[in-house]
Amino acid sequence: MKCISFSLYGNETNYTIGAIKNAILASRYFPFDDGFVTRFYVGKSVDSSITTTLERIKGVQIVTMDQVENHTAKLWRYLAFSDEQFEAVICRDVDARLSYRDRIAHEDWLNSCLDYHIIKDHPTGHNYPISAGMFAGKTKDLRFLASTINNRERGDYYTVDQDFLAEVVYPIVAGDALIHDPYYQTPIIGNSIRTTIPFDAPTPLSHIGAALFSNDTFVFDIDRKAQMAYCGSAKYIYEHDRWGK
Repeated sequence: MKCISFSLYGNETNYTIGAIKNAILASRYFPFDDGFVTRFYVGKSVDSSITTTLERIKGVQIVTMDQVENHTAKLWRYLAFSDEQFEAVICRDVDARLSYRDRIAHEDWLNSCLDYHIIKDHPTGHNYPISAGMFAGKTKDLRFLASTINNRERGDYYTVDQDFLAEVVYPIVAGDALIHDPYYQTPIIGNSIRTTIPFDAPTPLSHIGAALFSNDTFVFDIDRKAQMAYCGSAKYIYEHDRWGK
């Protein structure tokens, strides 16, 4: 079994409605019948109407969390690596959107026979060793992550998840990763491969990991302006292709 893993806390609609949209998109592109579950690690602040809606979508699992709901809650999604029912975990952001392009990138990773997958799909903002919501991996060498997350004190700041991945995870995965990176010339270590995703997004801005409001407009002004200049719309453009169609 494989897991698409998200952290969800608070009641801002770009996260709560984004979670529902991602659960629906997962049922198309990463369906339960293909061996995926979509797991949300959910803070107690999230309104019950959101969790009950999510639970009605096939393949969704809810894990209720008791921990403090600050930036460290972004780390919850990595707890799935310690769940022995999963052979691989895909970590994503609830305010982005799963897509056909994402599934094609996933298949490219599987075909590479490498253990980890790093995506850098935008020319600005993705130049971290691992972008927090654009990472996947086999679980066999990352089973310790839950213990590390639960037992190590971490600061409450915006990039705590990126720093956690850079410090704890990247040294393990750097030599065994498929890196989808057309922009940053990420250094190649060991057996890793740097390549591009073999399927174009509907527009260059409708990339994997694009941060969106609940109405699908881009969170960042630079993205809204670029999308408007490219296609006359300030909104993310969804793909029409369906996995397996």
